[in-house]
Amino acid sequence: DDNDDHKTNNDKSKKSINMSDHKKTNSLLSGNVATTTTTSSSSSNKPKKQICIANTHVFWDPKFTDVKIWQAWILCEEIGRALGRELPLVLCGDFNSEPTSVVYEYLTKG
Repeated sequence: DDNDDHKTNNDKSKKSINMSDHKKTNSLLSGNVATTTTTSSSSSNKPKKQICIANTHVFWDPKFTDVKIWQAWILCEEIGRALGRELPLVLCGDFNSEPTSVVYEYLTKG
């Protein structure tokens, strides 16, 4: 679907969350904010277990806390939408945020 926020390549388990698909304001847009992949165990005699791994790079400038929290919010919304079901998630990346920041608080406590 051309309107899907999750731009996929030929590997259906890998997705990019594209910020330009969210038409808020130009100052919030910085291209891809995250990529995700879903992988599963390869054991043939046990049920496959899946895990989602996401990697992100949040805007760098400390003066733009609003952009950072918006990117974190979109990231969480889109990961939830992309997964469509409950999977363990490993969220990695450069959050450009201190442990005392609102971005850190949002990502760890909701």
